[in-house]
Amino acid sequence: MGTHAIVKDLEMSKLGWWDNAPCKGMDGKIFFPDIARGYQETDPYKEAKRVCGFCKYRNQCFELAMEAEVHEIVRFGVFGGRTPRERLAIQRLRNKGIESE
Repeated sequence: MGTHAIVKDLEMSKLGWWDNAPCKGMDGKIFFPDIARGYQETDPYKEAKRVCGFCKYRNQCFELAMEAEVHEIVRFGVFGGRTPRERLAIQRLRNKGIESE
């Protein structure tokens, strides 16, 4: 699944908050970086997390991703300031009935 496929699949333009999100129109590679396997010299998600950190729609974006990923095995990109690995960990906790944050 490519960078633009997940955004299209989520139909972001139909969300009331999306038009005002600070990430709208930004380069998708910030939120969907090409990540090589193995050791990373720098955090590939650093810039995306910085943008999300100031976003008042962070929780809506995060929950949208969680809802979209319920039946997906593979997760992509940063949503609501959370990486795919972080969202998976939160989903596992939720599946056990443990609410995070």
